[in-house]
Parts: sequence; structure tokens; C-alpha cells
Amino acid sequence: MYEAAREVLMEYKDIEDLPTLYQAKHTVEQLSGVSGMMHNMCFKSCVGFTGQFAHLETCPICGFSCYDQLILAQSSGKKKVTRMQFPTVPIGLQLQAMFCDPQSAVEMQYQEARTWKIFEELEQNEGKVHVYDDFLDGSNYTDTVQEGKIKDTDILYQCKELDCWIAIWKHVLPGVVIPGPRKPQNLDSFLFPGFHHLAAIQQEGLKIWDASHDINYLSFPFLALGTADRPGLAYLNGFIGHHGKNGCCCSHYYPVLLKPHDYNVAGCSHPDINVNDIQGASAEMYWNNLIYVLQSSTKTEYKQCRLETGISKPSIFLGFPPERMRATRHEGIMSLGKDVADTCPYLPGLSIVGTWEFWLFLYGLGPAVLYKCLPNDIWEHFCRLVHAVHIISQHSISHNELCLANRLFLDWSKEFELIYVQRLATHIHFVRQSVHAIDHYGNEVKTKGPLICASQWTMECTIGNLVEEIQQPSNPYANLGQCAIRRAQINALKSIIPSLDTSDTKCLPHFAKDLGSGYALLKCQDRTSCTTTVHEGWAIQDYIERACSDSPILQQFSHDGTIRVCWWARLQLLNGQIAQLAKCNIILSVVSTTPGLSKLLQSLNYSLSLTKNSFDSCIQPLYPANLGDAGTIVVNVKSIHSVVAMVPHKLDD
Repeated sequence: MYEAAREVLMEYKDIEDLPTLYQAKHTVEQLSGVSGMMHNMCFKSCVGFTGQFAHLETCPICGFSCYDQLILAQSSGKKKVTRMQFPTVPIGLQLQAMFCDPQSAVEMQYQEARTWKIFEELEQNEGKVHVYDDFLDGSNYTDTVQEGKIKDTDILYQCKELDCWIAIWKHVLPGVVIPGPRKPQNLDSFLFPGFHHLAAIQQEGLKIWDASHDINYLSFPFLALGTADRPGLAYLNGFIGHHGKNGCCCSHYYPVLLKPHDYNVAGCSHPDINVNDIQGASAEMYWNNLIYVLQSSTKTEYKQCRLETGISKPSIFLGFPPERMRATRHEGIMSLGKDVADTCPYLPGLSIVGTWEFWLFLYGLGPAVLYKCLPNDIWEHFCRLVHAVHIISQHSISHNELCLANRLFLDWSKEFELIYVQRLATHIHFVRQSVHAIDHYGNEVKTKGPLICASQWTMECTIGNLVEEIQQPSNPYANLGQCAIRRAQINALKSIIPSLDTSDTKCLPHFAKDLGSGYALLKCQDRTSCTTTVHEGWAIQDYIERACSDSPILQQFSHDGTIRVCWWARLQLLNGQIAQLAKCNIILSVVSTTPGLSKLLQSLNYSLSLTKNSFDSCIQPLYPANLGDAGTIVVNVKSIHSVVAMVPHKLDD
């Protein structure tokens, strides 16, 4: 496609020297300083031929050759063409590019400035954190700084399981793409090149030119946090996963706190466990358990040690210098038919990510649509969880809020077993690791900051963006790898030359009305003006009198208080959201020559009202639903910061 376009431009624009595709790629690589490293891999995605497998030509797991056997035979063994490769994009090259622009270099110093501020606050507050709003607020980071192990840039590693495996670093810098569709049998062999590169610059230092100060120095990156979803985490940390006995810390095992009646199973007949007494795992415990597993002399002994400790192998993270690494962590009902479907027109917008849709249903709409559908005690138990999840999902969590969320989680966990398990051995499978995991969330925030800072949403979005760029359906995984390399190079160029980044430059659609400061009215729009109702007119008049008492618009009101206006259907907000409102929520624009007097009329004829027993999982509306048109108010559009849902839902008395 590029070559065809190049030939057309050269012919019709009389351009004699337009770069070929190869030349263009080479130029981008040279300017950005970022290049991908290609490595051979098993055709079935078993292993990457790196590290201990670098000298092999056949897969140690499936026995398939690394090279195309037909070409090898035709060339009498002289021409070796690999069957499949995977790319790694070194993190060091991408970090260097981010310091080449003065403004970007200043932004890269955020951690240093924030660290000083954190320790000043700790000194003033007697060592206590009042608000957690960044990973840097966690004790894992602050303790490591006090130990002198962190002096400059932190790195965040993320990994996600899909048909194709992708790893990214902080700032969404692509790290590695592992072609699928089969799962890798030895993930460490694919991660090895990128991790080996990071370990090398941790030991020897990474040369950085800081454009903001025009100085050169050595940076020693610190691996701050490794994240993955639950299945992916087992590949990274060497634990046996969420089905195992120690699945939360590190055959199916169900973490039941209360011992079932008449239950006597060897190794599981412990008395009741107080959830408040559960302690987190320690590094010393991990090392002792790992040595115990590695000392296994037979396969049977290994299986027994693995069962007891929850460790299946040493983690690849152990290859990093201990003083340059900190932690890894994981992420992590019924059909209600018409009630749920009826809420869709009132939601700000729906994502294509199924996880978000489920989260919105369970923790957003759940308390309302499940009210009266569930027995009252079960509904209140559910609302306790919702309130705690709302708190723990915030970007900023105060100390008091964290204590409340932790108490709600622990209470919910205990009540879960009382309500659903009831000390019955036949019900212990109800207590999955996800039920037990929430008991640790409070401590996770204290040590690692708000969990949203290390969530999988960034990875999910990155996967979606890269997949959109695939242009070769016949070989999508190889194409995806090249897309990741190109993304890394483009990111580097934008850091070096910020003027190339036009992502924030948005052109308004044709016939849109620019309100300034990032706000705009969008189609659809009434072709002609129409008369408001009396209450709508009164609301508009009241607002204008308070905002600008001498406005000429006041002369346009009729004796009964009505006025002719033009209605718009959508409003673009400063944050990029589009408020697309339904019949009960209508946008009104009053045409005015007075600056700043474009108005939004929103009729709050419906509301979502729940009792206090919902543990504040739903907010009471400011205006009663039975006011009808009398509840109409007018607000300035620029006072609207984001779109929220006001879902009409009838509650049975």
C-alpha cells in the first residue's frame, strides 16, 4: 500500500526522491533511537529460543524444528529460515528518548519531586499517611527509599494473558509481543531478553541526557511493581495460581475461615480462623519455602512441597538485583432482563471491554436493580461489598476511608460464609480465592498505594489500540509485533519532538457550536426555535437574572415566563466525554451575545433513591422525582466536569 501511494505521489506531484518503505522505517528507527530485537521461537509458542534455549534448533517441549524444513531441505541444509519470531523492545532506549525534550524531561522528574513532598508530609504527620493517591504513597516505596535503594526512575511492568501475550512498561511503552494463538509453555524464555536488558542497565546504569538541565548522568532504573491478571501472575511469580492452597499469597483449595460441621480431612481440620488475624506473606517466608521446594529429590516429593508452599518454580524476577526490585501483585448474576436493559439509554457511554460492562452492572447498577429482587439481608450484604469497592477503586483514598473499606471487606467476608456456606462441607467450594483476596486489599493499599494505579485497564486499552492497527489478516501476530515496535518508535519521536503529537488537537464536527474552554454543543439541533414550558422559562429567567441582571435576553420572555429557544442533543465536555441525553434529560442552548451565557437545562424528573441500608452505595438525588417540571434547573455548562448516570428506576414500596 505504501509503495503504491509512493508511486502515485511521485508521478502526479513530480517528486523525484520520495523514500521507500524500507528507507522510511530506517529513518524512523534512526531518529527515535528505538529498535526491536527479533528472537526465534517455537512455531507452537512453547518456548522462545533465548537464554538457556538459545543454542537449540528444536523445541525442547514439542520437538518441532525452529526452521522451515522445506526450505532447509531444498537448500541442502544451507538456508535456515525461522518459522516464527517474537519482538522485544528494550526499555532503556525508550527511556532515553523521554528525556530528550525539556518539558518531557521535567515530567520524568515527577517521582523525585513527589517523593520529597511525601517525606515532608510524613514528617509533619508523625509518619502517617493521610491520603493515598499514588503508588509512591505506599510503604513499599517509602521504605525502599529510606533504605537507599531508589534514587531515580521507577518502572512499572504489566503482563496480560490473551490469544497473544503483550507486556508493556510504565508510560505505555511496549515491551514484548508473544505470538499466539497457543499459550506459551515457558513464559520466562519470552520475557528473558527484555528482563536481561533491564537487569543489565540496573547494574551498569543507563546513560541519560536530560534536556531540561543539559546534563548527562547515569540512571539506575528500579523495578517497582509487576502486575498481571490472576492467570498471568502464576507465570510471573512462580506460584501455583488462584486454585492452589496459597493462591492469595503467592488441586483446588478453598480458603474457608469457618470449619464445617463434622469435617475431618487431614491437613484441613484446623479450627475457625479470625479474618482479622490474617497476616501478609514475607520475603523471608518466601525464600524458606522456595528452598524447601528446590530441595525436592523426587517428583512425588516436589508435588507435596508444591502443595504445602504454593510455589511451583523460582520466579524470573529473582534474576533482578534484589536492591533494584520490589513487588508483584495481581488484579483481579443473574439475568435481570428488562430492568438492566432499561438503564442503557441513561448511561454516559458503553465500552467494548466486557470487564468494564460487568463492573458497571455489578457495582454501579447492582444496588438499585437488585433492590427487592434479593432478600433484604442478602441485598444489604451485597451493598456492603459495593461501598467498599467504590472506596478501594478511588484514585485518592483517605486514611479514614481506607479503614472503613477494610472493615467493610472483612465484615463482608465473614458474613459470606455465614450466609452461603453455613458450615456445610458441601458448600465450601463457594469460597473461591476471589472471596478471600479482598481481605488483603486494605493492606495492599497501605503498601502499594491505590490499587487503581496498577490496574489492568491500561493494558486492556493498549491491546485494543494495537489490535486496531493490524493490517495483515493472514499473519496477524507477526503484524501485531511490528505494530508494537512502530508504536514504541512513534512514542519516542513524540517525546523528542512534542510538536509531532497532535492527539490533543481535536477539530469540532461541522455545525458544532464552540462554547470555549473545551466545551461544545453537538448535533442534533432543532431547525427552528420552540417555546419552553412555563417552569422551564422560569428556570432560565431565574438563572439569567442571577448571572447577568442587565442581559437583553430578559426582554425576550413573554408575560407567562416562556421563551423561544433552540434545543441541542449533545454536549462535549472538557474531559472529552459526550453528554448524550435522553428525553428526561434535555440540553438547552440559549442563543446569546453575552459571553459565557450558553446554558444547559436539565430536567431531573427521575431519580435513583435507595434507603440508607445500601451503605451509601447509591446517592440520593437533590431534587425529588415528584416535582415534575417544577424541578427544572439551569446550570452553566462549564460547571459540568463529567457525565454521570441518572437512571430512572421504580422502586416497589
